[in-house]
Amino acid sequence: MSCPRCGSTDIAISGTETLTFKCKKCGYSWTIDRRNYAIVNTPSGPVHWTVYTYYKELALQDAIDMIMSNKDVDTIIEELKKNYSNYLSEDDIRKIVEKARKIVKYL
Repeated sequence: MSCPRCGSTDIAISGTETLTFKCKKCGYSWTIDRRNYAIVNTPSGPVHWTVYTYYKELALQDAIDMIMSNKDVDTIIEELKKNYSNYLSEDDIRKIVEKARKIVKYL
């Protein structure tokens, strides 16, 4: 993160309901409502970003395992949709499969 005014990365952070940032270089202060950043909208409704990230990581590992066992991409996508569609959109799943394909190239 950097100061929107001067670009410095020397930032102080404080706050309770809102995050307050203050640039130690130029003194500029700004706030951000934390609640907006903690919630991700999923097909099943809003969840905390940690839950969303958890399911993305599980889906990625499953995709890698399926690629390693020589399953075709369409089958992988359908299995991931069956297992993770409550939390991940089809677009999320397709991106995860593409990421898994790239990772497997280096294993």
